[in-house]
Amino acid sequence: MATDTQDRIRDFGLTAVDVYEKGWKSLADVSERTAESTQNELISSVAHAQAQFTRTVTNAYASAARDALTVR
Repeated sequence: MATDTQDRIRDFGLTAVDVYEKGWKSLADVSERTAESTQNELISSVAHAQAQFTRTVTNAYASAARDALTVR
């Protein structure tokens, strides 16, 4: 019984991490589209850098959260 509950909680946590990751990656995609659509080089550079930073941090967080949730 306890194992079943733990499995459900872990599955919920993994699903929550997936949703979190997709949301932040979508935000990074918006930054990339902004960077590509502007004629201003400064805005483009900042938007590209922001998108890359967002992806890097998101990947690190999601990876760490998944590792923590799958440890038995």
